[in-house]
Amino acid sequence: MKDTSRLVFSGALTIEKAADIAGQLKKALAASAQLSVDVSEVTDLDLPVLQVLYAAARSAEKLGGSLVFEGRLQDDTCRKLATSGFVREKITVADQLIKQLPDFPVSGQAS
Repeated sequence: MKDTSRLVFSGALTIEKAADIAGQLKKALAASAQLSVDVSEVTDLDLPVLQVLYAAARSAEKLGGSLVFEGRLQDDTCRKLATSGFVREKITVADQLIKQLPDFPVSGQAS
């Protein structure tokens, strides 16, 4: 296994893409329990994709790793997360997202 698997997502991460995203995360977890997900080019993020990310984070945690977000969130994505109630306050840096999401697994560190 390599140290960290890095994925870069872009565009609208909505229900239509949830299965594809789940497949990418599963493949990345097969290579490393440490996942780094760049969300700086994400323009939308909905509940089904958040559920997929939660599941991947829990899988990484069970393997002794973690899932971390990186990048700067786009303003529209920040606004939607805040107005939808996913986060308590507006955030701009992706690593703040994990701290705001309720019960998101945070064990371990990405290299």
